[in-house]
Amino acid sequence: MIDTLLWIGCTSSFRTIEVAKAAYAALKKLNVSFTYLGGEEGCCGSVFLRAGMKELVGQLAARNKAQFEELKVRRLVTPCAGCFRTFSLDYPQLLEGFSVEVLHISQLFEELLPRADLKPLPLRVAYHDPCHLARHCGVYDAPRNALAEIPKLQLVELPLNREKALCCGAGGGVRAAYPEVALELARQILEEAAQVGAEVLASSCPFCLLNPREASRSFNGIKVLDITELVYASLTGRISHVMVR
Repeated sequence: MIDTLLWIGCTSSFRTIEVAKAAYAALKKLNVSFTYLGGEEGCCGSVFLRAGMKELVGQLAARNKAQFEELKVRRLVTPCAGCFRTFSLDYPQLLEGFSVEVLHISQLFEELLPRADLKPLPLRVAYHDPCHLARHCGVYDAPRNALAEIPKLQLVELPLNREKALCCGAGGGVRAAYPEVALELARQILEEAAQVGAEVLASSCPFCLLNPREASRSFNGIKVLDITELVYASLTGRISHVMVR
């Protein structure tokens, strides 16, 4: 029986690999007993579902459910907001008897970091709410509470935050179909981060990492990071790990 399964998700497995590495290493540092599927991990179907490909998503969901049942997975933890939304909201509607507990990694961090040995990160960080995690699933506090545990990290709010937060522009097929529109949306978020004097724009979604990071090339001094990278840096004391890019 697998008590906790770390589900990385397609985007972090292939494009934001630093998130996958940080999530894996952070859970190890926090002494979480978990299993990682590696090459055996499939696709949750999130992007296909948003694009209307319900038949394909049904096939993916059935495959994943069968795999989880075979492995006797009790709890699934993921750093991907899209995977979290899909497993926690969509799978119970698509599948009968889907009973795996689903957590976004920020929710696990919120639980474990108060007891962890965290090193200071003297950074001014603005947190961006991903659509899938925040408005769709109502997870606003867990990422903020996790970041607030990091010594010397100053958490600041963007002018538009929580339910009023701007979309990063990468979801819903916008980045694929209208890349300039997607980048302009990301630039608006970076402009907000600059307004509040943030050194780091942090989020908890690989799409919200990719798109603003590409747009950030024209914003000197603002790094775009996933919260897993910040947590891992604090667990290890490697501030250069998060500020090198």
